[in-house]
Amino acid sequence: DFKMRFNSDSALQIITGHAILSIDGFGYTQVAEPWINLVGIPASKDVVVFNQMIAHPYPPVSISPTADVTFNLSMEIKGASYLWALNSTGLKSNDLDERRPTLFNPQPYIHNNVTISTKLGQWVDLVFMTATLPQPPHPIHKHGSKMYMLGTGAGPFRWSSVEEAAKEIPDQFNLVNPPRRDAFLSAPAVKDPAWVVVRYHAADAGPWLLHCHINNHMVGGMMMVIQDGVDAWPDVPEEYAEGGDGE
Repeated sequence: DFKMRFNSDSALQIITGHAILSIDGFGYTQVAEPWINLVGIPASKDVVVFNQMIAHPYPPVSISPTADVTFNLSMEIKGASYLWALNSTGLKSNDLDERRPTLFNPQPYIHNNVTISTKLGQWVDLVFMTATLPQPPHPIHKHGSKMYMLGTGAGPFRWSSVEEAAKEIPDQFNLVNPPRRDAFLSAPAVKDPAWVVVRYHAADAGPWLLHCHINNHMVGGMMMVIQDGVDAWPDVPEEYAEGGDGE
């Protein structure tokens, strides 16, 4: 029998779960020492908790030292615990369901609270800032391409670019071997604002979704559309275009 524990000990939802995985026909028995206790706390000082800020890519990957464009995103609670916004204005899935698919209806160079547009090959910085308090850490996921987590900090992000911020607070940035992630946790904010910066290469042209991976946050509006490489979208094969049968 393998005993498993699943714990969430963040302010968002404190919950614990237990399970036993049983495998028949295995005759060897060993009593294992637990790594965490019943509420998710490390059971000893020898336990190493994953730190996303030092999860350097292997093999090493080089990134552009500067960004071509920067977008500041204001994460907010919109008046109720079930209403959220990734950038000031909430975008709900039913809003997208009622529209013509972005793939067939690109809006070149549009920029608003729920849509970002980039050119093919650009290096893009996204600055996620908590604008309303308190907020838990949000697992932010981008479809289409991975992101490099450059840095995080407390207080408002008061700089015009990452380069400017890194000159003033270099210890809070990693521009050499930053973690390469398809999802990352934003900084929790209880009494003071917080921010986190990621950089990605817009090399995969197409419409992609950026969203919080907590499902009720996403359903409550915490997502937006990114039109990456909107100046060079490929043609949609006829069988997958509007009216096509997929064959």
